[in-house]
Amino acid sequence: MDICGLAAIDKRLLGRKVGADLAKRHGSRPTYAVRDIKAAARRCNFPDAWDCWALSLYASPHDFADYHQRTGERCDYASMHESMADAVALDSQAVEAVPLDPLQLVDAIDGGSPPHDPSWLDGLMDSPANAHSFDP
Repeated sequence: MDICGLAAIDKRLLGRKVGADLAKRHGSRPTYAVRDIKAAARRCNFPDAWDCWALSLYASPHDFADYHQRTGERCDYASMHESMADAVALDSQAVEAVPLDPLQLVDAIDGGSPPHDPSWLDGLMDSPANAHSFDP
């Protein structure tokens, strides 16, 4: 599969698991360091090729651009961030419209759960209808 064509279900799973790992280890923040996002993706057993998608949701636009300048990859932060935010919002069903600001995104998805509590993620992917192509 072309990585640019990552399925929405995989984006949801990536966003959910990496986000929970980041919140557990580093607390709830508007953005995280690239190294922390990549480490969370490895702990969650996602392939390196998916890092860009996680970075688009959890890194700052500046860190995302710096990372891609160093690696020579050409990725569009705004479109990838919006795609990931849409996928996570569909998964959580917690918001009607997902803002593009990372702080607002965390608050919108959180739906009022206590800070630093990733429990809002529990059970989001447990139904058989949410079967996915990648099993970390």
